[in-house]
Amino acid sequence: MTKHSPLAPLRCAIISDALHRRDAQGTVFTLAPLLRQFAVWAELFGELHIVAPFIDERDVRHDHAPYPFDNVVFHPIPLAGGNTVRDKLALARAVPAWLHVMRQVEPLVDAVHLRCPSNIGGAALLAGLFRGHHRQAVYTGNWAGYAGEPRTYRAQRWLLRRLFTGPVFVYPVDDPLAPHEVETFSPSMSAHDLQQSHARRTAALSAARSGRPLTIASVGALNTNKNHGLVIDAVADLVHEGVPTILHIVGSGPEGGALRARTAQHGLATCVHFHGNLPHPQVLALLAGADLFALPSRTEGFSKAVVEALGCGALPVVTTSAANRVITGDEAYGALVPFGDRHALAQAFRHGAARLAANPALPLAGIAHAQRFTLEAWRDHLAGTLIKAWRLA
Repeated sequence: MTKHSPLAPLRCAIISDALHRRDAQGTVFTLAPLLRQFAVWAELFGELHIVAPFIDERDVRHDHAPYPFDNVVFHPIPLAGGNTVRDKLALARAVPAWLHVMRQVEPLVDAVHLRCPSNIGGAALLAGLFRGHHRQAVYTGNWAGYAGEPRTYRAQRWLLRRLFTGPVFVYPVDDPLAPHEVETFSPSMSAHDLQQSHARRTAALSAARSGRPLTIASVGALNTNKNHGLVIDAVADLVHEGVPTILHIVGSGPEGGALRARTAQHGLATCVHFHGNLPHPQVLALLAGADLFALPSRTEGFSKAVVEALGCGALPVVTTSAANRVITGDEAYGALVPFGDRHALAQAFRHGAARLAANPALPLAGIAHAQRFTLEAWRDHLAGTLIKAWRLA
């Protein structure tokens, strides 16, 4: 996109619950994959205004990266949220401060990108903010809904479906979409990243595969939704039947202790490796060395981790969903399994290993398929949708 684009003169606010961290030197960081998407917005618009929660930290997490562009203005809001009574009281106190900041931002911008579902996104929707602006929203969760989802998620979907004026980006679902709902995807790799990945995998084809253990990677927060425990159980099935297998788990979260205990109970201390949070380049390097990628989540929107695995040449083994069917090319480049089915997951690992043995070049085909989900493809999709919906052409 060039400076001649009709989006270039506009100033755009991004309303997000993405936690931002500020170090002792004042440098602002956020999650590296998300920041790559924000960089696309900075490329398209003349100025960005980021409304998001901020905290000050001396040591920033490894999976965060500093903002690489300077056409940005930060508008910090208090961090609030959670499930306890104390959390809810803190949230009630924070919402007026959020609304105050957003009302201050309204006259400074021409457009708004609203990220839902989130507490701050819900507050902006309920308050009817930015009504006179060019508006766009993304719903990063499961647009079809799921059993046990928070009521606030359902409420935000209703507001976006019924009352929101502007395109609403949603991830693939089986049901038909309304005219203002736009199917999209969530990228974090560039075309250049995929070229490098293709070169690495091509070079690796010359290495003998026989005798190497099956290597599986899993990247995501260590919580019950991501379901890493099922991955450990399925790996235990393979190891105990004599299939040499290595599992790399990247991420942190409340289930970390229980997952380590589960690993010990299965006697997998030498097979399962917990890496914690890693810098994004190290995550991609780990995926580049994996045969398969496992993420049998209860629910996902459009998982950046699954797309990154595909783009690095690791075949995804993931829960059946509309989005995962798109990512895996209807299982041409991966496998879909029912949620919570340990035996199906283990069988998918066996089948994946057999597919790779029969067709060592299959990862290269997966990388080629991932070209559909690059940052460049998403930039063009985003810009074209906004220019048409906002009648800027």
